[in-house]
Amino acid sequence: MCPRLSNPLSAEISDANSYDYGGHPQREERISMYLGAMRLGNEQDEAKEVLLDMREAQIVEMTLQVQNQDKQITGIIEERDAAQQMVA
Repeated sequence: MCPRLSNPLSAEISDANSYDYGGHPQREERISMYLGAMRLGNEQDEAKEVLLDMREAQIVEMTLQVQNQDKQITGIIEERDAAQQMVA
């Protein structure tokens, strides 16, 4: 079982789950704002991770393309040098 994280509203949140909704609107609003902020923070973190993964994949792909082009250029230069030696 995971240990509970301590936060100032955890008791209020657990109370809110079993709370009849005729209660304290200010407390309910605070809980709602807190939970909304947590969701938004999690969504932003996930979006950042996805963006970083995409950028890293682009870097890897571009690196492979550059390496492939480098090999092609090296091959062309070698063919040119061989042709020049045959002519000379």
